[in-house]
Amino acid sequence: MNIYPIIFLVFFVCPVVGLSMITLATRSARPGRCGICHYDMRGLPRFARCPECGTGRHPGSRGLAIRSRLMLNLGIMIFMTPFIIALVGLLVLLVLPALR
Repeated sequence: MNIYPIIFLVFFVCPVVGLSMITLATRSARPGRCGICHYDMRGLPRFARCPECGTGRHPGSRGLAIRSRLMLNLGIMIFMTPFIIALVGLLVLLVLPALR
């Protein structure tokens, strides 16, 4: 069995996909816009509802929708996967000789 495609997938594709998901999640969070439909709400009162989709706005939020937060967390997990695998592999290589 050839393991090189799996190594390529884990160590090269995962970070690229993770970073692109992180970029998309944070780029869609613009201040002054609705977190769901991205309607420009800069001229509206502080606690006003979005005229497009009707969602409320918390004055201290940065505008990250639940979808964007999920995409951000998933992107971070996908990005960190190869590093965690490498760390576990390194720990196994260091601990196994000590157990003999």
